[in-house]
Amino acid sequence: MNRCCAGMVELWANEQETEFGIKVSGEQDFKAITSRHTGIMFERIVDSSALQGESYDWPYALDHWVYSRYSREVSSITRQAAAMCHTELLASP
Repeated sequence: MNRCCAGMVELWANEQETEFGIKVSGEQDFKAITSRHTGIMFERIVDSSALQGESYDWPYALDHWVYSRYSREVSSITRQAAAMCHTELLASP
């Protein structure tokens, strides 16, 4: 993890700010995202906060953060769940 940014949680958004992701600064993978498609591109960090504690309910944290910042309700899932949904969609006839 990058020393200068250690202990930060970042809220990322796509260009239109319609899809969101949450990740720990310095880590490559998102902890939770709002899209069921894993190919969504998050272009920029729109907010950050100090990481507090070891355990997070990442989808809940992302939903709450988006609601607090944008007054918009979203339904987030973990990145692993998004990957499974995406695979299921590709496998569908």
